[in-house]
Amino acid sequence: MNNFKNSILFRALILALTLMPSVITLLYAPAPTIHINLLFHRVTDNNPEQWDITPAKFRSITEKYLEHYKPLNPEDFEESFEKLPEEPDWRQLKEWRNLRKSRVMFMFDDASKEQKEAIKWLYETHKIKSTLFVVLDWIGKDNFMPIEDILDLQNNYGTRIELHGKRHDSNPELLKAGVNLGEELEAARQDLSKMIGKEVSWYAYPYGHHNDAVIEEIKSKTSFERAFTVESFSVDTNQDPMQTPRIMYLENEKGFSGTFALWQRPPTYLFIGLFALTSTLPFFIALLMFRRMDKKVHKKKKQNGL
Repeated sequence: MNNFKNSILFRALILALTLMPSVITLLYAPAPTIHINLLFHRVTDNNPEQWDITPAKFRSITEKYLEHYKPLNPEDFEESFEKLPEEPDWRQLKEWRNLRKSRVMFMFDDASKEQKEAIKWLYETHKIKSTLFVVLDWIGKDNFMPIEDILDLQNNYGTRIELHGKRHDSNPELLKAGVNLGEELEAARQDLSKMIGKEVSWYAYPYGHHNDAVIEEIKSKTSFERAFTVESFSVDTNQDPMQTPRIMYLENEKGFSGTFALWQRPPTYLFIGLFALTSTLPFFIALLMFRRMDKKVHKKKKQNGL
């Protein structure tokens, strides 16, 4: 028995038993789902402003996010929030964890001409479908896409076309000025729906500006099912659909506004596993030290004839 206790096999068995909780945690601990909507404006090398991004940086950021996030296409948005059982059958664990994998959706505001190549690149390279929020009065004006380009993105690159307003003005300010905001937005929604041949049901607040009065106006006078802000949070099933957050890229914020770079974080279950690993290692080291002390005491007793 003593020979077995001193053998390499015995020590390997102790090590395996000690590390087993960590290994199980790493393999099976479910990662909480994080869903984020990334918002971009112009993608250009031509004198980018604060809210613009160069094509090279856009591609780099995309690749980094895709290391940890599964791309979510617009048509799967609502379905992705279906509640999952908190304690799945162990035979369905792999499928359950895959469904819980964190998601990222790509969005663009304004429909500037510089966005078209970025949207096409996402689809051609990663099969990612984007969402493009259009300002109705800007279509075909100055540096904004004509309706032909918008339809090309919709019909050939899977882009979801939604409304960013009839005009790009702050909604709370329009209400203060006496504008019938609800009627204006509903008319713009219907006009854009006719132009693209599909029903428009999402809205993005210009500048992200909104308040309770704006939300009530949209809920009571329009057919929008969801509205998007520029608040830097992940999406949660308990949020008001009229306040769905998007994380906006801003150059001077060194990434995305008001948030840390989520793509720099490994999935949460990895942290849990590493914590379990670092917690069990000290016990294993203590066990080895105890074994050494026990051997010394045993040796001393033997020498003393005890």
